[in-house]
This record gives sequence, C-alpha cells and structure tokens, in this order.
Amino acid sequence: MEMETKKSKSEGLMHMIEIAGNKIPDPLVFFLILIGACLVGSFIMSYFGISDINPATGKTVKAYNLLSKDGFIRMLTSVISNFQGFTVMCMTLTCMFGMCVADQSRFFESIMKHVILSSKGSDKKIIMIFCLISALADITNGGGFVIMPLLGGIVWGNMGRNPIAGMLCGYGTIAGAFCANFMLGTTDIVCAGFTQNAARVIDPSYVSAASMGWYYQSVAAILLTLTSYFVTTRYVEPRLGKYQGEYVARQEEKLPNEGKALKFAVIALFIYVILIVVNAVPAGGILRDPKTGELVSGKSPFMQSLVFMISMFFFIPGLVFGKVTGTIPNIKKLIKVLNSGIAAMSGFIVLSFVMAQFMKYFAWSNMGTIIAIKGAKGLAASGLPFIGICVVFILFCGVLNLFMGSASAKYGLIAPVFVPMFMLMGYDPSVAQMCYRIGDAITNPITPTFAYIAMLMEAVKKYDPKMGFGSLIAGLMPYTISFTIVMIGEFVIWLLIGMPLGPGGSIFFGG
Repeated sequence: MEMETKKSKSEGLMHMIEIAGNKIPDPLVFFLILIGACLVGSFIMSYFGISDINPATGKTVKAYNLLSKDGFIRMLTSVISNFQGFTVMCMTLTCMFGMCVADQSRFFESIMKHVILSSKGSDKKIIMIFCLISALADITNGGGFVIMPLLGGIVWGNMGRNPIAGMLCGYGTIAGAFCANFMLGTTDIVCAGFTQNAARVIDPSYVSAASMGWYYQSVAAILLTLTSYFVTTRYVEPRLGKYQGEYVARQEEKLPNEGKALKFAVIALFIYVILIVVNAVPAGGILRDPKTGELVSGKSPFMQSLVFMISMFFFIPGLVFGKVTGTIPNIKKLIKVLNSGIAAMSGFIVLSFVMAQFMKYFAWSNMGTIIAIKGAKGLAASGLPFIGICVVFILFCGVLNLFMGSASAKYGLIAPVFVPMFMLMGYDPSVAQMCYRIGDAITNPITPTFAYIAMLMEAVKKYDPKMGFGSLIAGLMPYTISFTIVMIGEFVIWLLIGMPLGPGGSIFFGG
C-alpha cells in the first residue's frame, strides 16, 4: 500500500509537470518569448542600476540595456554572425550525415539484429550497454548529445520497445552524467585552469591537476549507468507504455549479401579506427596538439575534429554496407539519403536561428553573470555546516545551470568565490570544483535553454508528432531527480570517509 501511495504521488507530480509543460508553446515561439523577456529584463535591470563586482576580474558588471540605441544597433547588425557562430547546429548537422547513411543503408538495423541474437534475446544486456555508452559519451564534446538519442530510438525500436524511451534514455543519461567518466576531457582541463587561478589567491604556488576528480567521476560513471538502467526500465518505459505511433521499425527482411556486407562494414570501421589510433596515440601523432603534445586539449586536431570523426564512424560502415547490399548502390542514391537526413532536421535549423539570437542577447545583457555573482555571495554567507554548504552549492549550481548554459562561463564566475572560501575552511580546491561539476550536470536533462533539448524535441516528433515540451520534460525529470540523489549521496560519503577525489585532489587542503 505504501509503495502504491509513493508511486501515485510521483505519477501525480510528473502529470502536473507534463500538463504545465505542455502549455508552453512550440519551441520556436518559446524562444521568441524568451527573447522578449530578455529585452524587457535588461531594460529593467539597467534602469535600476543593478550591478555587482565580478570576483574573477575585480571589475563592475552592469546590466546592459538591449533596448537602448546601441543595443538595438548591436542586435540588428549581429543577426548573421550570431547564427554563424551557433556551433550546436553545425555539430548536429555534421553528425546527421553519418547517422542518416548508417540508418537508411540499414546498417544500424543489421548490427542491432546481430547484437540481439548474440545476447540470446536479452534486452537487459543491450540496454545496460547503451546506458554505459551514454554515460561516457560526453567525452565527444557535443557529438554524443546528437548521436545517443537518435541511436536510442533505433535500438529500442528494433527491440520492439518504445523508441521514445530509448531517446529519453540516451539524452537524459549523457546530459545528467556530464561529470562522470572513465576518461578525462576538455571540461576537466578547463575547470582545472579556473581552479588553479582561483586557488592562487590563497596559495600562490598551488598547481591543479585535470585528474583531481577522476576517482569520483569513475565511480559515478558506474553508479549512473546502473541508475539510468533502473530509471529507464522501471519508470520511463512503463510510464510511456507501448508505442502507439505510426512510425514502424522495418520488419524482418533479409537483405542481399547481408552477412557479407556486415563483415565488410565492420572491417572498414576497424581500419578507420586503427588509422585514428595510429595518428593519435604515439607521442608525435599528428592528431596531438603540435605545441604541447596533448591529445585531450581544446587545441589538439583530435578534439577539434572529433565531431566530424564521430560522423565518419557511422558514415563509413553505413556506406560500405549500403554498397554491398544495394541499399545505397550509387552516388545518386547517396546524395538522396544525405538530403533526406538534412531535410528531417529543417525544423531544427529554423529553431537554431532564433536560439542563436537569444543566447547572444542573454550573454550581452549580463543578466546571467549578475545572478551568478549575487547567488554565490548569498550562499557563502549562509552559515551552514560544511556538508550543508556543499549540498546547497551543488543545488545552487544546478538552478543556475537552467539560466546560464556555458559550463566554463559559470565556473569562471563561481570559482573565484568558492575555491578560496573552501580553502579557508580547510578543504582542497578539488572539493569546490567537484561540487560545481555535479551541480552543472544534474539539471542538464531538463534545462529548457540547453541547445540540444530543442534538437531532441524535433527528433522525438519523428515517433510522436503531437508530443509536447511538457511531456518531454516529464520524461526526462526522473533522470535529473535520481542522478541528483545518487551523485550528492556519493559525494557526501566521499567527504565523510576523506578519500581523495582523484590524483592531485585531496579532501583537505594541504593533506
């Protein structure tokens, strides 16, 4: 009886979120409303002279009136450059080239059929592997946010399950597990740089390590994989129910030379991966940063071309498979497949134009910066015990993430306040950094201004054209809630036992 009561309460909450969210208009209209709110907000904050001191620079940050003469001219003359600089759209379309070839050549279908057969009909193994890959996919610097939801729909559809559940699983897991991985990525390096600069206010000789949170992040990757599997199979799928849409996965149909085509496709993929490894792993590899020799750095050819390489990871085997089976027999058919893939994203392209303007306007207004500074000051003066401060700090970062998307921009503002504060209380800078990383991750799945959620909304409409924004958020909310509980719980345990968060990251300062 108690379990049923808890379930009915949670269902009631999700139903309320769904109803409220579905009242939100179409994403395009929603972002137009946000632009209007941003313009009015900038005017009001500027009129009342709202400002604060940026702890990172020591300079005063004032609200910028977008409705002023200068603001109007700036908006008018920057429309094209704003759109050109919206990299999310470019990454999405680049990934779509590979995804649509792998999908329409039926390579995905064939490989999934073989995976299902090799797992002896066990969907559990496939879902668990998918959850693990999704949890680790943030290492791709954005490509995973595009690939995993689309792949999830295909995987779930070919298993005879609700494809929307697969899309929610892929997106919710990669977005919510943004601070969990077995590998170090660009975000680890960028955050370590901010941490070092902030820590040197207290200790001028302090040197940070990108690996300072690696132990915690590795354990979190395992925990979030298991959590994602549990949430998807025990809550998300039952809530969505059996798929009733018009989209139907291709039925069993033997393709000509399918076995041979799959073998050649895998060989081609293997050769492609070997070429990347040969040029990336050796110390003098051409994919490494020519100045520092690092592989995982923002300036290395490897990281700068990663999205394109991911696209080719699907394009090459898809093309080989299509050529051998005859699903893509010639260049004319290939062009048709590529055109259809981009055509399916036309709604997202239009939406990207509006989103690009909003994100620039919000950044110019300085509203997000001022909110971050004032919120950080309030939390620092709260007087809570240290574990309480950590939990509230995490939740504060999670709420801030709903309004200010850039991870580096947020931490650049927060680090100068909280890193020295934690050090003065006797705690290592890595503790402040990990609190931020957790908070920055947990609300990613439900952040309405996160560019990739608009891409997800458009992709989901392939399976359910009537699905509203509220239904999408309600489907992703379980990932945010469960990931928040798991990661904060793990972090509190880590603090209590005093185990280092990673190489170069102790719990206690000087320990």
